[in-house]
Amino acid sequence: TMWEADAIPKVCQFKTYNKGELIYQEGRPSDEMLILLQGGLVDTAESGAMLGKISPGTTTGEMGLLTKSPRSANVVATEKSAGFALKKVELDKLFQRNERLKLKVYENLVALLCTRLSQANVTIESRSRNR
Repeated sequence: TMWEADAIPKVCQFKTYNKGELIYQEGRPSDEMLILLQGGLVDTAESGAMLGKISPGTTTGEMGLLTKSPRSANVVATEKSAGFALKKVELDKLFQRNERLKLKVYENLVALLCTRLSQANVTIESRSRNR
């Protein structure tokens, strides 16, 4: 329904980031996810190695909302960026009110994580062939 489509943006907070700004830090609690609207972000390991790029229209931090595990990487803005931050607390409140919305969100997150896992497997396979 239309209410379901409108519900999530209403609990999001608009945030802006400067180039080089650390948005999420590895090891810290995962209490929100970010939907990037403009700009660019990168996931980096503690060593500084780049793990992946985050482009407008994609999300970061969603795994922590599902697993409650700490951040698995640093997320840094590569340019001036903006997006909607969604806190776990707000998402949980929405889910308590609407079970159907919860199922849709989890369905989409599982599909997203499967796609990322598949891409990671391709990357690992191509790197092992090039050695």
